Amino acid sequence: MSRIKRLSEFSDHEMVGVISSEVMGENPIGDAVDVVAKAVASVAGATVGDDHKLLKKRMSQYIGMLRGMQLWYHAAHHVTRGTGFFGDHADLYGTLYKNLTEDFDQAVEKAIGLTNDEDMANPCNITEVALCILHKFPCPPTLSALALASTALELENSHNKLVSAMFDELESAGCLTLGLNDMLMATVNAHEEYYYKLQQRVKTELEN
Repeated sequence: MSRIKRLSEFSDHEMVGVISSEVMGENPIGDAVDVVAKAVASVAGATVGDDHKLLKKRMSQYIGMLRGMQLWYHAAHHVTRGTGFFGDHADLYGTLYKNLTEDFDQAVEKAIGLTNDEDMANPCNITEVALCILHKFPCPPTLSALALASTALELENSHNKLVSAMFDELESAGCLTLGLNDMLMATVNAHEEYYYKLQQRVKTELEN
């Protein structure tokens, strides 16, 4: 039986670090990117040399990542518990899932505008990628308050690494527009703030 199925056996203190090494694997960011890449292969149908198709592929990955995170945070908002319930429910996970809903909406519209392909809004393709992302993380109803915050940190880390890699690749390919540049940079800036808040939440739970 995998470590994911035995999360309930860990104390809150033991949970910190388990998420990274066991749930996400030895190379969590690489694993997440590989999973997403496979999920959107049918959507992209592209070689790296085709700038337009490369842009569609990377935007599909990004959109799916945002949807997966939005769903995860919405669930965390519903099931958070413990002494920090009110703050976690409304101000932390509540704010995160609402902001991610806006990020998702902006990303889809940006993708359609840049590619002139309305299939970028295809809910089946988006959900397929989102589901692959969600399968890489423990389900919120199974987690303690500390485990929720620890897993959320991994989500944020995966997001920022994926966006960073996407930014570099699109820039090198010459298909990073000024508007997309601005959107991605603003998104990462916001998510670094989320990372800080979640990091402090973990410390609070550990009374550190």
